[in-house]
Amino acid sequence: MLSMKKKDHFTLNQLREAGEMLLKTGKLDDADEMFTKAIEGCKRQLGPEHPETLAAIYKLGLCLELKKKFTEAEVKYKVVLAGRQKVLGAIDKETCNAAYTLGELNRKLSRFHKAADYYRIAYNGYLECL
Repeated sequence: MLSMKKKDHFTLNQLREAGEMLLKTGKLDDADEMFTKAIEGCKRQLGPEHPETLAAIYKLGLCLELKKKFTEAEVKYKVVLAGRQKVLGAIDKETCNAAYTLGELNRKLSRFHKAADYYRIAYNGYLECL
């Protein structure tokens, strides 16, 4: 992992925070752009599986879901789940949250069997976290 200058970290945080604000105000295309820039910077500075990179990818997935780009959102959520499983392990709250999010997306799309699989992953992980 590369060391990061304070200024670079500040800039990445600013991009993510700008994306959050744009997301909350419904400016989804602008939020998409901010999260994409944040992801590029995080990957370059921190690596593709760093928790901050995965958090930015998750936010982009949420943005895509709100834009009704469900296939693209699912891809982002799967990247987050796989990354968190690898880095944090299956028995971690953030990993469980990622699985739950995929369950919710699949439920919304009436893919109940897939939703159940992701809910099961989340449930089993949450039980172990207790």
